[in-house]
Amino acid sequence: MQAHKRHGPMPHAPQIIAEAHADAQSIVAKSRVAAETVREDLKQKAKEEADALVRGAQRQIQLE
Repeated sequence: MQAHKRHGPMPHAPQIIAEAHADAQSIVAKSRVAAETVREDLKQKAKEEADALVRGAQRQIQLE
């Protein structure tokens, strides 16, 4: 059985930690953007549904 050979030198722990930190910050930033998009979509859909309910109620009042 052959031993696994590494390609290039192993990065030092501070470098690994810095890269992981940068990756985590990127993930958090992308998650915030995605959450804001979902929030805005939900607000728009809720407004559309509320407007439709108001129009329906107004029609119902006019029929009475």
